[in-house]
Amino acid sequence: MTASPAELRLLLLDGALRFAEQAREGLEAKNFEQAYEGSRQCRAILAELT
Repeated sequence: MTASPAELRLLLLDGALRFAEQAREGLEAKNFEQAYEGSRQCRAILAELT
């Protein structure tokens, strides 16, 4: 199965949102390693989309 370019972008955005949520949860829990890792992954995905 192959995904269209639009479907691939949607999958990347979904991943970015999941990592952003992970970062937010880490900040709320004062788990700064989790917050950093989530934000790093989110930024990496967004950089690929630009």
